[in-house]
Amino acid sequence: MKNHTLIDHEYVNCPLRFDDRITDVFLEELPGLPPAREIEFGIELIPGAEPILKAPYRMAPVELKELKEQL
Repeated sequence: MKNHTLIDHEYVNCPLRFDDRITDVFLEELPGLPPAREIEFGIELIPGAEPILKAPYRMAPVELKELKEQL
């Protein structure tokens, strides 16, 4: 049973064109960084820790077989 397809494609850089009526919405230059906030968000990392290399859930045997065939 095959319910997934791997598609190989190339990325193409294509510039966006905007209608002249909306160009006033976009700034030519950004004013700078946002102001400092009372609470700064950050994620503290443990030195030497590596990402977990395990699927978040178990696959059905048919799905696992298909994954191994595609890899």
